[in-house]
Amino acid sequence: MSTHTTMHKVQNPIQGIKFAIIMLCLGVGILPGARAETAAPPAKSAAPAATKPKIQVADTIVAVVNSEVITRHELNDRVTLVEQRMKQQGIAMPPAAEIQKQLLERLIVDRAQLQLAKELGIHVDDTMLDRAVARIAEQNKMTLQAFRDQVEREGTSFAKFREEIRDEITMQRVREREVDNKIQITESEVDNELAAEAAAPQTQQEFNLAQILVRIPENASAEQIGERRKRAEDILGQLGAGGDFARLAATYSDSIDALKGGELGWRSQDRLPQLFVDAVANLKQG
Repeated sequence: MSTHTTMHKVQNPIQGIKFAIIMLCLGVGILPGARAETAAPPAKSAAPAATKPKIQVADTIVAVVNSEVITRHELNDRVTLVEQRMKQQGIAMPPAAEIQKQLLERLIVDRAQLQLAKELGIHVDDTMLDRAVARIAEQNKMTLQAFRDQVEREGTSFAKFREEIRDEITMQRVREREVDNKIQITESEVDNELAAEAAAPQTQQEFNLAQILVRIPENASAEQIGERRKRAEDILGQLGAGGDFARLAATYSDSIDALKGGELGWRSQDRLPQLFVDAVANLKQG
């Protein structure tokens, strides 16, 4: 799969909690028009003849992933949460329709991966979850209590946050298992990697990168490639004219980090693709 990527180095990391999700090609069906309705009990005989039963809309089904539904209420909750975090992080809001589209896709992928985890018997117990949450607090240079207070100030209950982290770890394990099943590493490759690590400088420079990804589908036609190239050039033009990078990322990027302003988070050079390392080698901070 080919991509065009626009990136820059960011001086300060985004505040708040960051999540990463890798898209899996799993079968899902989207039913934008499906609706679940329930009827109220029939009116009692003593009621006036003019009284009619009321139809109450329980919720709207926006997607079906295998046998599980995703409701409009779930989507709206996720939209509200993301909008709060974007506001706290100072990221300009993309169009509401774009936010809903990206978050629905993410909910579908999340649900599919969690279903697969259940089939594979992958489970994250409370002990592992406690260690992960403590590590996140440490990375944010906070005590666990201070971190908990910060999460709740941002509008999320700590119990809900813990379950989000449990789901993230679960999905990461699914992705790791998928990779392990596809990749076989030889002993010589292990030896080469260890030798490279030993020869590398002990202190590596770290980058906080942000990207705008324009994805080109596999087996894309010349017309599709041309359309994606034009989009990438248009984005570059807007950036060159002083456009806000975070807002353009949230509006146009095909990456899962789009709604975080395209930020990838702080990473050392050895955790970045060589393409990214080469691209930022001569960039100034900011």
